Amino acid sequence: MYFDKEVQAEYLQDQPNAPVPVLLNDVVFAVHALILSLVFTIQIFIYERGSQRVHPILWFGGVAFMFATASTLTLCVFDLISRLELATLFSYVKIVLTAPVYIPQLYLNYRRKSTTGFSMEAVVLDFAGGVLSLLQMVCQAWNVDDWSNFVGNPVKSGLALLTIVLDSGYFLQHFCFYRHQSDEITKA
Repeated sequence: MYFDKEVQAEYLQDQPNAPVPVLLNDVVFAVHALILSLVFTIQIFIYERGSQRVHPILWFGGVAFMFATASTLTLCVFDLISRLELATLFSYVKIVLTAPVYIPQLYLNYRRKSTTGFSMEAVVLDFAGGVLSLLQMVCQAWNVDDWSNFVGNPVKSGLALLTIVLDSGYFLQHFCFYRHQSDEITKA
C-alpha cells in the first residue's frame, strides 16, 4: 500500500476522507520484523536443539499457510481479487499468527510460577511499540479530523491492542503474580 499507487487509489476509493494508513515507519518496521524472523528461522536449523523438535501442528500450519498464500496470490494474478484485497487478507493472517507467539511463554511462566530468565526488556519495548502505534493512529486521525483510519486499518489497531493486552499479561506475571518466586530462584 505504501509503494503502489493503484492500491492507494483503491483504498482511497473505499475510504475517501482517510489518509493512506501505511507510512514509511510502518514499512521500516515490517522490513525489520521480516529480517529478524528470517534470522530466528535460520537459527532453528543451525543451532543444536537436543531433543526439541518443531511440533507437527506447526509443520502442518506452515504448509497450510504456504498453500493459502499461493492460492491467494494465484487469485490476485488472475484478477479474481484486487491487490488491496490481497494485502488485506495477508494483514488478517498476521493478526491471527501474532497471538500464538505470546501464549506459549505466558503458559510456561504460569507452569513454572516464575519469569526468571525471561527478558522483560523486550516486553517493555514491544509494549511501547504497541502504545506508540496506537498513538500514531490517534495523532493521524486528529490531524485530519477523520477517525475512519481505525476502520480503514483495523489490523494495525488490532495488533497494537493485542500486543498491549498480551504484554500486560507478562507484566502481571513478572511484577505481581511471580515477583517473589523469581527472586527466590535467582538467590538459590
